[in-house]
Parts: sequence; C-alpha cells; structure tokens
Amino acid sequence: RMLAVSRAEERRGDLGCWLLVDWTFVLVVAVVVTTGSAARYSVSATRVSEDPVVSQSAFSYIYNAAVVYRPDGKEWGLVVRCQNRTSSSDPYQVGPSVLAFVRGELHGDVPKFRSFGDEAIVFAPAGRADDYGTEDPRIVYREEDGTFYMMYTAVETETKAGGLDIRLSLATADEPSQRRSWVRHGSLFPDPKSALQSTKSGALLFGDPPHGNGTHVLFFGDSSRVPGLQVATSSDLRHFGIEPGLFLPVRESSFDSHLVEAGPPPVRLADGNLLFLYNSARAGFPSAKPGYDLQYNIGFAILDGEDPRRVLERSANPILSPDLSWERNGLTPNVVFCEGLLPLGNDRFLAFYGAGDSVIGAAVVEVSRLEDMP
Repeated sequence: RMLAVSRAEERRGDLGCWLLVDWTFVLVVAVVVTTGSAARYSVSATRVSEDPVVSQSAFSYIYNAAVVYRPDGKEWGLVVRCQNRTSSSDPYQVGPSVLAFVRGELHGDVPKFRSFGDEAIVFAPAGRADDYGTEDPRIVYREEDGTFYMMYTAVETETKAGGLDIRLSLATADEPSQRRSWVRHGSLFPDPKSALQSTKSGALLFGDPPHGNGTHVLFFGDSSRVPGLQVATSSDLRHFGIEPGLFLPVRESSFDSHLVEAGPPPVRLADGNLLFLYNSARAGFPSAKPGYDLQYNIGFAILDGEDPRRVLERSANPILSPDLSWERNGLTPNVVFCEGLLPLGNDRFLAFYGAGDSVIGAAVVEVSRLEDMP
C-alpha cells in the first residue's frame, strides 16, 4: 500500500511500499506492568463516549491528531491529519495528506469540536520533499522560547531509487492555528546516503531546566528499520545524534510483537517520572480488508524523570484496544492509535486516538502509584 493511504498498511507494504516488517462504552483497562521488578504504577484508559469525538469534516478521511496547548490552558485544539479520495470507486485512491487545526472545548472530560474543511488547513505539501503528504504530527510546546515544535512525516514520491522517501521532519510555530506561522526546518536525519531517510514517528522531550540538563531527547521510529523504538539526542533541537541500541523493542507473543511506534511526547507525572504512551501492533486479526490481519493497540511505559532513556515499567497488556464498531471497521480495521495528550491535572490526561484510519476517539488516561492506592 502507499504511505499516505493508511497507517497500518504503511507498515505492511501491501502495494510494494518501502516497508516490510518480520520481526466498552465505557471500557477501563488497568495495567500492571512487568519489567523485571515489582510494578509501582497502575494506568487505565476510559473512553469518554461510545461515539467518535471528531468525525464531521469536509475530508474523506480523518486520521490521527496531535494536541496543541499552552500551560495556561486557556486555549487548545488538535492538528489533524486529513485526506480526500480521488476515486469514487476505490477508497484507497487518495490525494496528499494535509494537517488541519480544529479548536476544542471541554465539557467536563468530554471534548467538543465543530465540523471543519479546507479553511482549517494549516500545514500541507509545499514542494518536492513532501509532495506525497505531510503526516503523523506530534506537537509539544517549549516554554523556554514560547514555540510549538512539531515532528511530522514528509513523504516524497519521486526518488532516485523509486518509490517513496519518508523523512521524520521538524516544523515550528508561534501560533499553530495560523498557517503562516509554521516554519519548516527539514529532515532530522538529512544524510542522503543514510537508511534513516525512511524514518518517522518522533516524540520530543525537552531537556530544559529544571528537569533537564540541556539535552533534548527524541523517541522515534515504527520498527521498520530496527525491531523497536530508538532514541536520538540534541543540544540545539536542529541536529540529532542517534544513540546505539533499542529503547523499546518489540516483544514476542505480546500485544506489541509486530511493531512498536512512538506515541505522543512524554508527560511528567506528579512524582517526577514520565508517562510515555506508545502504539503497537500484533498479527492474527483477519478483517474485511484483503491481506490485512493486524490489530493496533496502545501501551505505556514509565520513564525515569531524571534519565528519560531509562524505562522503569512497561505495559504487560494494552490500555486501549479496538473494541467499538468504529474502531474495528473503517478504512483500516482494528486500529486505535494515539499521537496527542491533553493534561487534565492530578495525573489525568485526555488521549486522542485515531480509529480505523477514519475518525478520532478520546479516552481519559489516569495514572496511580500502587503504593498510594487504598
């Protein structure tokens, strides 16, 4: 399949794409983790509705969304990946992916959004480097310079080797709801001789004081080149060096046995450690889509607040799986995939997840330390 069509197929390469991988309403799933020591955290996800929270738009397909918010919490919204069909008979014939901003309102824990269309587009292909689409946004605000940093995938169609060229890229903005505010900074790994030209899915954690020592950490990948997530570090947020080894590997006979992929940027908990949601897939779930049998789930890891490259705990089971009809069906069946978290306070977060590569759902994620529970 082609990269801009559907996330799950991106990893299968069903139409000769670049990648081959071998390697209820209301549902609450509490997870006790195993990392070689006793679990200290419980993490749960509770859907806020049995219906999608974003489904009305002028676009044919709505995929995943990044959350945009400032610490003052006065205003927030989503940056949503969208696509239009170019064929009335073939649902997989589509145009380039674009990113649209839609402002949100909270009613309790339930988010509300208005329908949107082309007027909401804030980021779109602007040249050869991303002529096939701008995808997979993950956005985080840096208080140090008052800037939003977006890691996204730039997809180019015509490369010297043929096929697609997939680059994890960076853009910044002061006002992310305004198209003119976005500035492109190019690929994070620009070496044309490097295999890392086919990489994506970056979650950025700033290393500014008081929590950091000036080293910014990027968790990236989708298990396409190595069997798991990797880490890259930077002192200037422009040049990143990749560290050896795997940060979060796939696990045999687990819900993340086929692949793991970065979720939203990590968020700090009340005890100083970090919650990192990640996306995953396992095979063995046949669907109406020919040749496709993956199920995408959401897991978590607790990272050391002083050294975020150190995993303290990791999910034994997913905290969210595709159970509702609009999660089990759609353009790509059996998909829940998270790229955005909105803090609610007291170690509670509102997670926005793409479902079936067609709509967006939301769930409240709550984190508790087991020693603090009655």
